[in-house]
Amino acid sequence: MKGLLIVMLLCFSGTVFAQTADSVYTVVDHPAEFPGGSTEMMNWIKNNWTFPTSNEDDIVSRFVASFIVEPDGRLSEIRIVRGGSPETNRIIAGTIKSMPHWKPATLNGVAVRSRFYLPVNICSK
Repeated sequence: MKGLLIVMLLCFSGTVFAQTADSVYTVVDHPAEFPGGSTEMMNWIKNNWTFPTSNEDDIVSRFVASFIVEPDGRLSEIRIVRGGSPETNRIIAGTIKSMPHWKPATLNGVAVRSRFYLPVNICSK
């Protein structure tokens, strides 16, 4: 019985920790980072944020975006987790998509895919 339990644990541990090139990591040694850090990212967003005049009343006060930072720093799978109208969400996603390449997350010294959640408060004035 003990031998069966040990074999079962070894089988499960091999599948739980197996990772592929497509794996997205949430726990890493060093998280992904915008070039220059979070202050530079907020400055970049503020300077590159564009809304058509007709949308100014539609601006949400807070949104949360989710995206994957690829090992080469590109952003992919951009989704608005919390936002406003579909048009506003498209503008937010487009702004994020146009960001410069990020410094990727690393795990054991190797750049890996990682998920990043970006909460941003918007002030329309």
